[in-house]
Amino acid sequence: MSLERRTRPKRAVVQQYFASRSKPADAAAQPPWTSRRVQRGPGPYLAWAATPGSVAAAREEIAQRARNAGASEAGVADIKLAVSEACTNAVLHAFVTPYRTAETFAVSTAASGESFAVWVTDGGRGAAPATPPVSGGMGLPLMAAVSRTLDVGTLVGGGTQVHMTFPIGVGSTPVTGLTRNLWPTTN
Repeated sequence: MSLERRTRPKRAVVQQYFASRSKPADAAAQPPWTSRRVQRGPGPYLAWAATPGSVAAAREEIAQRARNAGASEAGVADIKLAVSEACTNAVLHAFVTPYRTAETFAVSTAASGESFAVWVTDGGRGAAPATPPVSGGMGLPLMAAVSRTLDVGTLVGGGTQVHMTFPIGVGSTPVTGLTRNLWPTTN
């Protein structure tokens, strides 16, 4: 399957996301996943300083783990893109107080059969930043477009967790044209 054929359906997923996305009435409104509690993924976790330079190191470590688990180079490219987005979000958006971001983010992985899972966590406490960020808002829809599953929630002890799975192994093909519910409802 050519890269061009794979990209077109993913772009459609991102466009569909933005077409159906409603803007919050209040600019300080909390993201929908903040009320959804999740358990921390399995460890061990590798922790990095929450700096832009750490994103590349985390991405390359996870890419090597994906290769070791049997991911194709196209699959590794998708994993690297999604991990970059998740780690960048942890660096930019994990506020402990309105004036201070978390000091670290952590990443864990697991491979099982033809699936590779990644968990990215941060130490943010849900504080809104003193200055609202100017953001294109492409990270979550991009992660959804290149992963098999995407789950975002608030950790029971505090912080945010992004959990993604990707297809790997013999006969697996990159994900195309899937729709995600990025904003799960809670009852």
